[in-house]
Amino acid sequence: MSDLHIDVFYQEGANSNCGLPLCCREWNGPGTSGSWGDYNCDIPVKTLETAISQMSDQDLDFVIITGDLPPHDVWNQSQSYNLQYQSIVANLFEKYFPTTPVYYMFGNHGPFPVNALDPTNSSWFLDPVTEIWGSWLDAQAIATLKSKWTYSMVHPGTNLKLIALNTQACNNGNFYLFVNVTDPLGQIEWLENELSQAEKSGQVVYFYAHIPIASGDCLYAWAAHVNTLIDRYSNIIAGQFYGHTHNDEWHINRGIKTNEPLSVQWVAPSVTTYQGLNPSFRIYEADTVTKLVTDVHQYRLDLAAANLNPTVTPTFELAYSYLDLYGVSDLTPQTMLEYANSLASNATGAQQWLDNYYTGRNPSSSCNAACRNNLVCELEWGTSVLQGICKNSTGSGLSNELVEALFGPW
Repeated sequence: MSDLHIDVFYQEGANSNCGLPLCCREWNGPGTSGSWGDYNCDIPVKTLETAISQMSDQDLDFVIITGDLPPHDVWNQSQSYNLQYQSIVANLFEKYFPTTPVYYMFGNHGPFPVNALDPTNSSWFLDPVTEIWGSWLDAQAIATLKSKWTYSMVHPGTNLKLIALNTQACNNGNFYLFVNVTDPLGQIEWLENELSQAEKSGQVVYFYAHIPIASGDCLYAWAAHVNTLIDRYSNIIAGQFYGHTHNDEWHINRGIKTNEPLSVQWVAPSVTTYQGLNPSFRIYEADTVTKLVTDVHQYRLDLAAANLNPTVTPTFELAYSYLDLYGVSDLTPQTMLEYANSLASNATGAQQWLDNYYTGRNPSSSCNAACRNNLVCELEWGTSVLQGICKNSTGSGLSNELVEALFGPW
């Protein structure tokens, strides 16, 4: 699950077009917001609880949450306000997953103000977060989360090492990084040590984080260093899982010298409807030995249909399983690269992919050759700069290049 963004003030029958970044609250006046949510707003708590309840019906080994729990009312927030959402969500998972491990990493909407987390003064946030979510973590993971914003632990009874990266260390909206943009809190150095130890111990690794390293919101120097480590340790990295964009997408990390496909960044669509999306969660199926992802089962709530029956608990239906929908034989990086290449000359396939990108809501009416070229570039490369070069531009775009220049080099 990612980007839950619940709103405890959500009100059915409220104005969803109030002129503010977030509406659907009683004081916004009367309107048409539905019982289960509105495409212009964040979701009521009961919609999230429905998703968690139905997800708990599956036989899951563990749950990963890649952050962003508070709503988008960033002008109305405070430290205590944001932290209450940590407790609300954790309590729901404890209710429906009492014996299943739930591994959490916060996103850019967790701290206050939004995006801002000071490497030298973050205990106000990290201490309560580790207390709220720490029941699923071991003592070393809790200590590392408090000291380095990140953690790792081996999933009990397996050789699977879970590494939670805190992408506030690369968030180009976190202006505390102006103080020191070079490997904040030594997270890259720590990551290299964790991967080296995993390799020596015969372990395989899952990464999970909020902002994909393929996103332009992640400072390129940090993303490039992670990309280098993915290149070096691709032999043990079995999966990468992200959120942040609210869309259903993926990107491929490729060899720095060889350009060979090495690993896939899986980006899950949001639970929130914000903005214009159907609430979603997904289940990854993996090989019991290699831990490589073998299929993706995407569940989705048709919000418009659900709101027609406000007193009936709706069902998150299976929207697709990746192997069935896209007709691929497996989800290895090589197969995904070949599929991405095929979209350059497949307008129907590109349109199908974009339909899921927007969670079945309001896809573009067509995707011409230029659109397909951009899509292929975004899928085939694992950092924003490499995507930009693929698109025959100089990098990740003028605005991102300006931000990079402001932060300066490592």
